[in-house]
Amino acid sequence: VKAMEKAKEKKDAEFFREFIKRGGLDYDRVEEAKEIFVRLGVLDEAKKTAREKFEEAKKIASKLPDNEYSNALKELADFLNKRDY
Repeated sequence: VKAMEKAKEKKDAEFFREFIKRGGLDYDRVEEAKEIFVRLGVLDEAKKTAREKFEEAKKIASKLPDNEYSNALKELADFLNKRDY
């Protein structure tokens, strides 16, 4: 949605209209989609939002009793926050 809002070039807007119309895109166009997302800055925005949500989740988890389950939850949040794919 953010990418569509930011798509000013006709080619980008058409790409997203086709994406929605078809309910996805062919595998050979995934790299093209990624390039558009990077150029429009939406990947950075999504990563920033995800980091904020993971930090929020860790703060909430820190209020849970300290045990193996709450520690596993915090470790999972850290792992997911650090991955880059």
